[in-house]
Amino acid sequence: MPLPKPEQEVQPDFATHPEYQQFFDFLIAGGQTRDQATALLTNVWCQRVNNDVQPQQATPPQPEHQQNPGDQLPWPEHADQNQPNQLPREQPPPEPQPFIHQLGQQHRDLLREQEPLQPQPQEPLWPQDFPHPLGDDQDRLATDKQDKRASQLPPVILGARSWTIALQQPMTYAIEKLQKFEYIPLWYFTEQGCLLAGKEKGPNEDLLDVTRTSDNHLTLRTATSNCPSANALSDEQLTWEQFMDASHLVCRWLIPTGWPEDYAKILSSFFWQIENHEDKAIVDGKETLLLYQACLRRAWHDELKSGHFFDLAELDEKKLNTYCKEVDGRHKALSRKAVSLSVPLPPAHN
Repeated sequence: MPLPKPEQEVQPDFATHPEYQQFFDFLIAGGQTRDQATALLTNVWCQRVNNDVQPQQATPPQPEHQQNPGDQLPWPEHADQNQPNQLPREQPPPEPQPFIHQLGQQHRDLLREQEPLQPQPQEPLWPQDFPHPLGDDQDRLATDKQDKRASQLPPVILGARSWTIALQQPMTYAIEKLQKFEYIPLWYFTEQGCLLAGKEKGPNEDLLDVTRTSDNHLTLRTATSNCPSANALSDEQLTWEQFMDASHLVCRWLIPTGWPEDYAKILSSFFWQIENHEDKAIVDGKETLLLYQACLRRAWHDELKSGHFFDLAELDEKKLNTYCKEVDGRHKALSRKAVSLSVPLPPAHN
């Protein structure tokens, strides 16, 4: 039965072919058009077919010479060694190997003259060996696969209850900051911040934005997780009641967002000592404690990011006195400004 010739082999539909469909879809996802993806895979397919055909283009078998039975020569092992002129019997020609495409001898000679330097045969290039297109999408897919492999489900504990279902839900931006152990203003965990999170979640939860990850890769995230709120207040601007409510909620979100227990205890102890410090009973004491909390907690997160740890739970009384003087200086400056505005200007002399 004759074998099919390469020109009779029909190019497959790469979008549906089982060997090429997955790579075709990946090229489309990487930004290639259907025509560009088809052109790339066509080159792969042609190279694969040519490499499969080339080893089979052997020299056509030569017709055997008809010999009479009496003319056959004996095998060398049966020949008489005393007869020097005796020729060994010719080996039988090898059986013709099947091949796909056979050129005529004249056509083959013509091609050999025109192309004296033929390239060496290469290994067939399979779709999985084809180089992937470079781009941020590839980096994002690789990062997503690593994250999926790294994530593991927790063990099943019957009767266990949710950590966060009864908690107020702050903005996604604040939750992701906690998950990355970065500084986040306490305003996002106040009642006002949580109420605003519910209002902004509706219209913006389907909007996607491009952001850069910590390992300098681009990825897609929801718009609410990328943008801080324009209504956010700094910690120094909070009231004492807002600070207490927000710090309690932050402490309840630490373990659910993946904080190690030791670090969660340190931050909780820090908030507790600020809340129960004796200076809150003196004049400007609460304002001083809020300023100390804001500055020390930001410095703690910054140094953790750079790889250094200091004990935040151990209050620095010297630093606290420095902030007390700073707050007192602010109030004196405001008093002087208020007095200067209240003094009437002397009448102008003609």
